[in-house]
Amino acid sequence: MRTVLLVGLSLLALAACSKPADTAAAPTPATPAAAAPAAPADSMASKPGMDPASMAASAAADAGPLMLTPDNHMFHVLQGTKEEKVVLPAAGGAWTPDKPSSDLYTLADSTKAKLADGTDVVVFRFLMQKSGNATVVFTRPSAIASDKAGETRTVMFMIH
Repeated sequence: MRTVLLVGLSLLALAACSKPADTAAAPTPATPAAAAPAAPADSMASKPGMDPASMAASAAADAGPLMLTPDNHMFHVLQGTKEEKVVLPAAGGAWTPDKPSSDLYTLADSTKAKLADGTDVVVFRFLMQKSGNATVVFTRPSAIASDKAGETRTVMFMIH
C-alpha cells in the first residue's frame, strides 16, 4: 500500500512540475476570410470529393464482371478521369437515352456484351466532363402494341 501511495504521489508531483501546454492564440491571417476569393461554383474546390472508401468501392465495381444497372441508380464519379458504364438488358428492344450528352457528360459509345451468366446486354459508356449532377432516362418501346409507355430506366451521375 505504501508503494502504491508513493508512486501515486510521485506521478502527481511530476505532473505539477512539468511545463504547461502553450496556450498562445494562433496568429490571425493577414487577409480576412471574407476578403479571400471564393472558388467558382463549378470548380472542384467547391464540391466535396469521394472519400477513399468510396473510391476503392468504385474501382472494385469497375474491375469486376458486368452487372445490370438498376433503375434509379446513382453513380458517384470523378470528372475527366472517370467513365461510367450503364448496363441494360438487350432483350425486348433498343434503349434510347433522353440526353445522350450534356455539358457534364458525353455518351462515348454503346456496345453489345454478355453478363457472366450469358445474358445479352447493351453497355452505354459515358465520359464525365465537369462537376455537377445529371439524370439520364433510358426508354425502350413496349413489346405490347397497346402499351404506349414502354419501359424506362433512370440513372443519375453525381460528378465530383
